[in-house]
Amino acid sequence: MISKTLPHSAGEGDARTDEDLLAGFLGGDERCFAELMSRYRVRVKRVVARLVGYDDDLAEEIAQEAFVKLFTAAESFRGEGTLRGWLFTVAVRLALSDVRRRARPLDALEQPTRPMDAGESLDAQQQSAALRAAIAKLPETQRIVATLRVDGDLKFDEIARLTRSTTNAVKVNFHYAVAALRRALTGESNEA
Repeated sequence: MISKTLPHSAGEGDARTDEDLLAGFLGGDERCFAELMSRYRVRVKRVVARLVGYDDDLAEEIAQEAFVKLFTAAESFRGEGTLRGWLFTVAVRLALSDVRRRARPLDALEQPTRPMDAGESLDAQQQSAALRAAIAKLPETQRIVATLRVDGDLKFDEIARLTRSTTNAVKVNFHYAVAALRRALTGESNEA
C-alpha cells in the first residue's frame, strides 16, 4: 500500500474533518487514526460508562473495542451520516450487548461514587452522584438518547439513525429525560 499522508501542523488537526482524517488513515497515515481516537476517546468512554454502570475498566475496554472496530472496518464507512455517529453507534451497541449478556438490568445498576478530583467540593461530588443516580433511573430509551445528546454531542437526527427511530421520537424522549432529571434533582413533583 502506498502511504499517503496529509500535511500536519500545530492547530491544523482541529480544522480537518473526521472524514478527512478517515481518508488520511485509509491512505496509510496512522497519525490520522490517532487523531480520531484523541478527538473522541473521552466522549465515547463517557457514553459507554453511563450505559454499563460507571464501571471505569469495563467502559475503557468497550471504548477500545469500538475503536478497534473502527480501525478494522474503516473501509466499510459509506458516508451515511457522520463518522462520529457511526463510532457512537458501534460503542452503544457494544455497551448494551455487554449489559444484556451479563443480564444486568440497566435500571438496577449500582452507581458507585467516584473519587473526588483535587479542588472539587463535596457538594459538587454529591450533585454529580445524584445526577448519575437519576440518569440510571431513566427508562433505557431516554437514558440512551440523553447520554448520546449530552455526552456524545450527537444531533437528534444522528441519534434517530443510531437508535432506528424517528427524529421526532428522539426529541420527545430527550424532552422527557430532561424533565425527569430536573424533577429528580430539584425535588419537583410530576404535577404541574
